[in-house]
Amino acid sequence: MAGRVIVPDLLNRKIFHAAAMALVVFAALCAAAPARALNLHYTLTANYIMFDIDRKVIYCDGQVELLHGNLRFQADSIRVDVKSHIFYAEGSVIASTMKKSAAAAQNNPALPSTNPILTDIEETGDLLDQRIEAQVTGMDGASFSGDQLRFDLDRAAGILTQTQSGVRTFYLVGEELNETAQEPPMGQAFYIYEEPYLTANAVTAARMRIYPGDQYEAWRATMWVKGNKVMSLPFWTNTSKKYTTGKWRIRNVSYGSNADWKVGANVRYKEARDFKGFVDLNYHGDSSNTYSADLRQSFRMNTQTSGQFNMRNLFGGDRGYTMSMSRYAAGMRSQTLQMDYDLSGAKGFRLGAAGGIKKTRINGYLSGRRTGSGDYGQSTMNALVSFDGNRKFVNGNTRGIGYSVSSHIKMDNYDYTDAVTAAYTTLTAVSPAIAISKKTSLDWNTTTGLGGDTEGRPSARLSASARIGHRPRQGMLIQARYNFTDSRYTGNSTVKRQLMLYVSKSKGLKWSSAMSATYDIREATISNLSTGLDYTVNKKCRLRTDFIYSLKDNHFSTKNFNVDYNLYGTRINTRWFADTNDFMIDFTSNY
Repeated sequence: MAGRVIVPDLLNRKIFHAAAMALVVFAALCAAAPARALNLHYTLTANYIMFDIDRKVIYCDGQVELLHGNLRFQADSIRVDVKSHIFYAEGSVIASTMKKSAAAAQNNPALPSTNPILTDIEETGDLLDQRIEAQVTGMDGASFSGDQLRFDLDRAAGILTQTQSGVRTFYLVGEELNETAQEPPMGQAFYIYEEPYLTANAVTAARMRIYPGDQYEAWRATMWVKGNKVMSLPFWTNTSKKYTTGKWRIRNVSYGSNADWKVGANVRYKEARDFKGFVDLNYHGDSSNTYSADLRQSFRMNTQTSGQFNMRNLFGGDRGYTMSMSRYAAGMRSQTLQMDYDLSGAKGFRLGAAGGIKKTRINGYLSGRRTGSGDYGQSTMNALVSFDGNRKFVNGNTRGIGYSVSSHIKMDNYDYTDAVTAAYTTLTAVSPAIAISKKTSLDWNTTTGLGGDTEGRPSARLSASARIGHRPRQGMLIQARYNFTDSRYTGNSTVKRQLMLYVSKSKGLKWSSAMSATYDIREATISNLSTGLDYTVNKKCRLRTDFIYSLKDNHFSTKNFNVDYNLYGTRINTRWFADTNDFMIDFTSNY
């Protein structure tokens, strides 16, 4: 009798474990979270930046900002290990996401970007426009504040710690900075907790940009050898690390089943301290088998000013020319100028400037563009000035309720219409996590804004968000969020009231899963359900899945999967967007 009971029980257990593993593998193969392309860079600005060439560590102090894709990190100091792309931030840390603009949101956000390499002024202007639109329309993403943050940019995972009124830890994952139940898998970083050597081989700068494959760019750079100043350059980029031998570099490789496949490389035809030249070669394997080539030539004007000349489509088509110059001074002050022209007759310019008064950052630009000719010509003129205040605290240094004030003035002028000037000011208040019990905490934030334009249209916004989290046991998080937004912008009114339930479960550093449901209070409906899985197979392979089911349309609005594999230093990223049946693969290498 005992054998009759025990044997079926063992069989049932084996069948259960086998079924569970099959479900995990099936979920990984059927869908995945959209992963960002591997060629994303990150940019650092601060009052002081020092890059230790020997340790491969960047030390940043004073009003530090790190931008990576749609992620934005602010802190008093940040230290980055550029080998592992892990950074440690300390002091008034803010981790937030920047939503895509309305125009960009129309495209599939999961697809990798096909835009050419942006110049310094283009990148700065685009990010500024994106932040301004989020402030006015209420497209703000997730936001967390604390005192210390360790974040892995490759894995999009981090640990944020609040130390006031007790210790509170947040585990953040993904480009949307979702909170998870347990510490996510992260790489190892070295030297980021140690003080820099004063006698190091280093580069100091006002701004740095880091690319995959150990490629660096620095503005207003000063070279130091064993602690001794050697030279000052307005712009510096390293050439010691090459993907291939000689003057060739493989820039990117990508393949899409519903699109063309692409191979990009550049040839370094000039290598001098003040005069660097590259030819970018691209092949698009579509039906026309298109080849294209662009030329980039950098030069130096003085110790603070650098320039770059770009020529697009050397082989024909709408050939274009761009001249850009950048000047970086002390105290985060900078001036940039860009002029462009193409054979279709379009021409334009953009003048940008940045600086600060005490702890308030000031950024702005003036741009103009003319397209067409004669009666079909059209001219545009745009200007923007933004004042972005640092986070302050009501109770001084006790790190209580924090607040910040941001404002901007924008002018748009098009042919056949009158110029429109708009002004807007935003006040944001954020509280640290309030401990209700040892396992439960509450935090909130609120934003109010007011403005108007010269056509008599008012703009106003009031939004609030409250979040309560409960950890019933290790490896599990239950979270409820309430979001309220009431905004009026250019005559359009938007009111949203949403309640979200989020459940996350993790098992060590091996895997984590999450489920969430969003309830629209105004419409009294559950808008969508989502679930995801992040599974680390081993040190080289990682699987991520994600499903989003729309109850309004009764179908899966998102069903993707991603496999990230490290093959002897070469990272291979494979993605399948099941909705469009689009398979994509790209890679980057240190060789």
